[in-house]
Amino acid sequence: MTVNQIYQLLNDTATQCYGSQAVATLDLENMLSLRETIFSAGADLFLNTLVDRIGKTVIRTLDFTSTFPKFIMEEFEFGAILQKLTVDPMMAQSAEWANVGSGGFTPNMFKIDKVSVRQDFFRNSNAWEIDITIPDTLFKSAFESASAMESFITAIFDTMTTSINMQLENDTRLGILGFIGEKLNASNGVVDLLALYNLTAATPITAADAAMVDKEFLRFAGKIMRNYITYLRKPSVLYNVAGRVRATARDNMHVLMLTEFASACTTYLESDTFHDELVKLPLYSEVEYWQGTGTTAPNFDDCSSIDIEIPSDGTAVTQSGIVAVFMDREAVGTGLYDRFSAADRNNRNRYTNYTEGCNIQTFVDTSENGVIFVVQDQTP
Repeated sequence: MTVNQIYQLLNDTATQCYGSQAVATLDLENMLSLRETIFSAGADLFLNTLVDRIGKTVIRTLDFTSTFPKFIMEEFEFGAILQKLTVDPMMAQSAEWANVGSGGFTPNMFKIDKVSVRQDFFRNSNAWEIDITIPDTLFKSAFESASAMESFITAIFDTMTTSINMQLENDTRLGILGFIGEKLNASNGVVDLLALYNLTAATPITAADAAMVDKEFLRFAGKIMRNYITYLRKPSVLYNVAGRVRATARDNMHVLMLTEFASACTTYLESDTFHDELVKLPLYSEVEYWQGTGTTAPNFDDCSSIDIEIPSDGTAVTQSGIVAVFMDREAVGTGLYDRFSAADRNNRNRYTNYTEGCNIQTFVDTSENGVIFVVQDQTP
């Protein structure tokens, strides 16, 4: 084991902290222990014979909490084929009783009026699995005890389960992206908050310069979003692509808000009443990003953007500045109707293959209500 003498480095650090020395370069090379994937075992410093031992093993697994747990439907709620029936609203007709006795009145006691029913099916499914191999003895040489090796193997299975849950979230995310893309492509229920604000603002602002920190804009955006929570609960054909009469109750509405926008509402407004109001909704979630963070530190441009080909016809849809999505609970869902575990033993070669898999079905229904809120600069 190498021992570095760092007393001078510590003294320099102390004097800079005390204020008796100006801030200057600190050479941290060889002082901090950095990650190594492979190293040659060293010998002790006294006899130079004894091999250094690993003193502690930290087994690191992934901490993961799904962003979209409320989109997952159980097996008996969503089977191999989803059938959705819609009974259309009835229109008023002439009250015949009021015409009794008038000239030319002819009663029709056995008139037939059929109910208008629409039927939709969703039947595509996606199957995938995660496989690992656990040998009987080949891990033993890396551990000092059976309990240490058992902890390691437990971590493998925990990571396997986490990986399944991460893939389930990704599948749901694709459904949400598909719904957003279909709405954008149809120009249905797309609300440009910045364009609406600039129509009446004394000083127009841009998305890049001020939209995410401008208090007046954020208040205006919160007002518009609050309005749409009310708009969507009234029967209307305006907020779905199919032109169906739909109504989405407040408690039946998924509210997804980009984290950067939600935190701006809380941070830059004197009151975070709007944010608290959304948090109280049963299906409210903050979304760190719609499609991805980009390859650098997360930023608004990357996190608020999508770049997809929509499921209906493969049309390319690219959009940035998406800050929130309101949708009916029945607009997007993931049905987990066949999740399984399996193990195959190879006694001759002394290992076991383990499999975790599932057959899921993610549906996107653009006949259900949805509103996409965007913040973007208008092209000349």
